[in-house]
Amino acid sequence: NSQFCQPARPRRASACFRATGTYASVGTDVAGTGTSGSGDNQLSAPHGSALDAEGDLFVVDTGNDRVMQYPFNSAAGTYATNGTEVAGPLSSGDGFLTFDAAGDLFVSYGSATSGGVLEFAYNSATATYASSGTEVAGANDLGSAGGLAFNSSGELFVAEAAANLVLELVQTGLLPTAGGFAPLGTIMGQQSPINSGISAIALNGAGNLFVSDNVSNNGAPAGVFEFPLNSATRTYSITGTVITKTAGPALAVDNNRDLFVAQNLGVLEYPWNSPSGSYPSSGSAVPGASELSGLTVTALAFDGHNDLFVGSGEN
Repeated sequence: NSQFCQPARPRRASACFRATGTYASVGTDVAGTGTSGSGDNQLSAPHGSALDAEGDLFVVDTGNDRVMQYPFNSAAGTYATNGTEVAGPLSSGDGFLTFDAAGDLFVSYGSATSGGVLEFAYNSATATYASSGTEVAGANDLGSAGGLAFNSSGELFVAEAAANLVLELVQTGLLPTAGGFAPLGTIMGQQSPINSGISAIALNGAGNLFVSDNVSNNGAPAGVFEFPLNSATRTYSITGTVITKTAGPALAVDNNRDLFVAQNLGVLEYPWNSPSGSYPSSGSAVPGASELSGLTVTALAFDGHNDLFVGSGEN
């Protein structure tokens, strides 16, 4: 199976869904047919996903080495059945994607020995993306580049699985196309025993960094770790706090700072407790994602309404 479903919260005017919002018990198929293929309406081993400012869904179609865009029809509240290829052919390797404030598309790629991050510039006049990507300066020597995320300051975070660390690419200009990125700055070094199998990353509204580590190492457990941001120094603690010992191939944080972790059996939600400033040690299964039970959930993303998009990446 290779498809995306949308276990959606009710779309309400209020941005706060925690008090009254729940997920639908059945997800809505958004992209893919459930059968692997290379057609415009098919996906093969989809991996990373993200939604742009217009609500369009973008999927890294790993098996076909491409990125597919599924435009959102705001009048009908539906997505196009057929996707449009906006980036490809890509280099081999599972990829993640994200957008910067200018709407440019960033895609990671790589094997165990080589990889990098490609930027596909967005043309607002034509509402199209560049047909070929530009290597992000300083990131083209990465091995097995993984999760991507931008913070509110326009700094790009890259999970580098081969070197077991997360890197921060600090922009030297307001936009990547204007000034490029400065040399790599290490957020977490290899001296940290937990950085042994990182893949997905996410940032919450406070700028805290979440890292999924799939491999136990040096006595440290696998799991999802939070690295708080020191707002005064704009630096991160070298030691992460264990949120859960259940790691996953994809992470996402919603507008309420709730953490979502992909699992083979679906998706687990860890609600943010604002009074205590903490997350629970165990998560709750998202009801609408249970139909993916037994499949490898490889992608999570939220739209502006806090609706959750879940992708299965099996061939």
